[in-house]
Amino acid sequence: MEFYVIYAELFDALKEFGNDGPVLPTATELVELLQCSEDHFEKTENHKDKKILLWYQDRWLPVAVGLEYWDDKNRHYDLPTDKVKLRDGNDWVLSTSTSEAFGLMVYDNCRDKWEEIFKLKHENKGK
Repeated sequence: MEFYVIYAELFDALKEFGNDGPVLPTATELVELLQCSEDHFEKTENHKDKKILLWYQDRWLPVAVGLEYWDDKNRHYDLPTDKVKLRDGNDWVLSTSTSEAFGLMVYDNCRDKWEEIFKLKHENKGK
């Protein structure tokens, strides 16, 4: 799946929260959300944060890390830091810190570009 499609899903999901149109969170804001406690996401005033976190875990991370490690078979039951045994008998961390860092780097580098493309498409519907 292309990164463009994944960005578009978050952009559409955040439309309900933006006054002048949705703004995608920065990579720093994503990292801050990952460090929040579970109680933070249970509060109704943090619905936007929860939506962003779920998008990150369910849509962005599988593309950034790779579906062979973080797919529907394990992401619903395991943590990204859990280890699994591969066919060759070696243990493998589902989502390594370097894979996640690469995903955040790609997100950060493309964020402004995709945000401008979505705004342009929104302002010029049908063109």
